[in-house]
Amino acid sequence: MATWRAVAAGDSHACALKADGRAFCWGSGELGALGTGKLEEALTPVAVAGDHSFKVIAADSFGTCGIDQGGALWCWGINHSGGFPFGEAGPFGKVLEPTRVQAEVSWKQVVLGGHSGCALSHEGELYCWQDRELATPRGGERDWTGRPELATSGDGLTSVCESGDHACITTDEGEVLCSGDDAEGQLGDGSSGGGGGD
Repeated sequence: MATWRAVAAGDSHACALKADGRAFCWGSGELGALGTGKLEEALTPVAVAGDHSFKVIAADSFGTCGIDQGGALWCWGINHSGGFPFGEAGPFGKVLEPTRVQAEVSWKQVVLGGHSGCALSHEGELYCWQDRELATPRGGERDWTGRPELATSGDGLTSVCESGDHACITTDEGEVLCSGDDAEGQLGDGSSGGGGGD
């Protein structure tokens, strides 16, 4: 009997980690989000390519990312508009197998939001990527690129969630801070209709 310890779901696929860190995915393989090296659907869990042992898994509409036991970030699926943090050198288009993000950071959490994503370092710093302007959770506007960019002015962050239009973080002081689109009151600050802030 399989022993699973983590699961993540996108719009048309899902992935899960077994107790030993091996990743398995199922659903639509059209965009390469299953990480098997093929553009085929899977009706039951299939192993992600490569000899990886992941401790964290995340998924969205376009792909999947995982953090391995050494703190390295790997992503697979379709990379366009900076959706994955591979930088200007790519790869672009359909990335069919886990590909390492080149960054001198040890990661502990990753979240994906469609055309964007964010990740926390073990030091509690927040990095984000995407081609758009978004107010950071601690103030200031950034023009994101297709590589991890430091998004906070300090450390001490404990978790992050990201939707593509807005993001929220928790701090080691017990705060919740949100930024981005507030058209429907997503920031939780008692207002709505704004385009960004903190």
